[in-house]
Amino acid sequence: MTNPTQDMLAKLSPKSEQRFRECFVEDPATEQIRFTAKGRAAYRSQFGRAGIDITRIRTREELRTACIRSEYVFVEDLRQMVKGHAELEAVLKSVWPST
Repeated sequence: MTNPTQDMLAKLSPKSEQRFRECFVEDPATEQIRFTAKGRAAYRSQFGRAGIDITRIRTREELRTACIRSEYVFVEDLRQMVKGHAELEAVLKSVWPST
């Protein structure tokens, strides 16, 4: 049986999966994770703006929870990037209407 992370990774392109896997290392014995420099650079700002301390994330489940809790920050960043582009703004609103 696959876990949710494996299911999600199966949907990524090989390049996207590689970038994701470069963000942390996992101890297979304890299942504890540690962010790499690339992972800290990728997630620290988003998590921090959502009030999440990246140094306290120790498992993939905690990483998943942090991603879900900070999704609104990611979406707001996207909204700022597409501001003034009505079609793209409409797409975001259709996907994330409540954020």
